[in-house]
Amino acid sequence: MTTTVNNIDDLLRIIDDNPQYAEALRTRLLTRELLELPQTVADMAQVVADMGVRLSDLERVVADLAQRLGQLEQVVADLAQRLTQLEQVVADLAQRLGQLEQVVADLAQRLGQLEQVVADLAQRLTQLEQTVADLAQVVAELIVEFREFVRVTNERLAALEHGQQELLEGQQILRVDLDRTVARLDRLQDDVGWIKGRIIYDIVQKDAGMIAREMGFELVDTLARADLMDMTRANDTSDLARGDLLSFHRADLVMRAADYDGRIHYIAVEASFTVNGRDSRRALRNAEYIARFTGLPALSAVAGVRSDYDIPPLVETGRLHWYEIPSEDVESE
Repeated sequence: MTTTVNNIDDLLRIIDDNPQYAEALRTRLLTRELLELPQTVADMAQVVADMGVRLSDLERVVADLAQRLGQLEQVVADLAQRLTQLEQVVADLAQRLGQLEQVVADLAQRLGQLEQVVADLAQRLTQLEQTVADLAQVVAELIVEFREFVRVTNERLAALEHGQQELLEGQQILRVDLDRTVARLDRLQDDVGWIKGRIIYDIVQKDAGMIAREMGFELVDTLARADLMDMTRANDTSDLARGDLLSFHRADLVMRAADYDGRIHYIAVEASFTVNGRDSRRALRNAEYIARFTGLPALSAVAGVRSDYDIPPLVETGRLHWYEIPSEDVESE
C-alpha cells in the first residue's frame, strides 16, 4: 500500500498511524545523547534526591558536631579554670615550701647553738668533777689531820692530868686547834654548799625544757645574762635598786616558752638545794621585772631538792611553781 504525502499534515498523520515510523524517524533525526536524555534526567533526579537525603544527614551530623563543639568548649573553659586554680595551689605550695625551708634553717641554727651549749656544759661538768675530786682530797686530808689532832689532844689531856698549869696550857692550845678546825670545817661546808649550788644550777639549765613542759609550755630558748642586761638597758630602771638589778642579771634561769596556742611567755626560775623564801622572792621579783620590760606574761618557778615551810602556800595559790629535783640527780655516781 502506497501512501502519498502531500504536506506536513499527511506526514504527521502517517506517523501517528504507524508508531514504528515515529521511532525510526526519531532515530534518524536525533543523536544518541538526546535519545538518552530522559533517562539521564531521571537518573539525575534520583541522584539529587539521594543528595538531599545525604544533605539532611550531613546537616544533622553538623548540628551534632556543633553541639559537641559547644560541650568541648565548656570542657576547655573548665579545664582552663582548674588550671588557674592549680597554678594558684602550686604558687601557695611554693610559698609554704619557702617558709618551711626558713623554719628548717632556723632549726639548724638553733641546733648548732644547742650543740655549743652542750659542749660548754660538758666542759663545765669536767671542771666540776675536778673540783669535787680536789675537795674530796681536801676532806680526806682534813680527816687525817683531825684524827691526828684527836690523838695529840688525847696525849695532851693525859699530860695535863699531871698539873693545873699544864692543863690550862693544854686547854689554850686545844682551843686554838679547835678554832682552826672549826674554821676549816666552815670553809669546807661553804665549798660543799657552792658545789651543791653549782650542781643544782647545771641541773636546772639541763631541765629547762622539762620545767616548761611541767608548767604547760614548750621551751623556745633560754636567756643568757647578756640578754637580761640588754633587757634592762633598753628600759628605764632608775626606780630600781642597783642590788636588785645585779641580782636580776644573775638570775638562775630565764626562758621563753610557748603555750599550746603559740603565745610567748617568760618563766623566771630560781634554784637552790633547799629552796627558801629568798629564792621565791627573787623568782617573783624577776618575773615582775620581765613583764614590765617586755610587756609579755611572765611566770615564777623555784627548783630544788627540798623546800622550806614558806614555799607550799605560794605554790597552792598559783603564784609560784615548784619543780622538785630528785636527790639522786645530785648524788655523785
